[in-house]
Amino acid sequence: VMLESEVRKENEDLEAMVCNDLAKIYMESGRFGPSESLFLKAFRTYRGLADKNPAYDERVALVCNNLGELYRQKRDLKMAEKLFAVAYNKCVRLYKKQPGVYAQWLSLMAGNLGVVMLEQGKFDDAELYISTAINLARSIVKSNPFVYELELIRSCNNMAVLLMRRGQYDE
Repeated sequence: VMLESEVRKENEDLEAMVCNDLAKIYMESGRFGPSESLFLKAFRTYRGLADKNPAYDERVALVCNNLGELYRQKRDLKMAEKLFAVAYNKCVRLYKKQPGVYAQWLSLMAGNLGVVMLEQGKFDDAELYISTAINLARSIVKSNPFVYELELIRSCNNMAVLLMRRGQYDE
């Protein structure tokens, strides 16, 4: 028999997951208002759950990453950078505990943070994060090229864009 508090926690998790998924659909269809509200609700729920159980940190990172992408699309690059940084830092901690599990996540989060830095003209910072994304993607692509090759290609493309923006065409 589940205790009422366990049922409530399970329902909170499920509700936050549905909010996150629905928010992504709204974001992809350009409905940023409802998307933002739902992402924020999912974020608050997961942050509260993570305060009691660190296993929810990965969900906080995921929602922060999604919120960062929403703000990037809305062209609020400062807020996007803050959220991508939170997601990245949470993933760094997760990666240190379980590198095999979180290498792909960290590569994705580093790449997203690098892109938003690039879009703001912060080229040195962008290079640091995009290089991190490339190195992580290279480390995991060998284990399953079919799954991870796209992440490596995306990261290399981001580096090419950075080099072009800097005028380093020979690199």
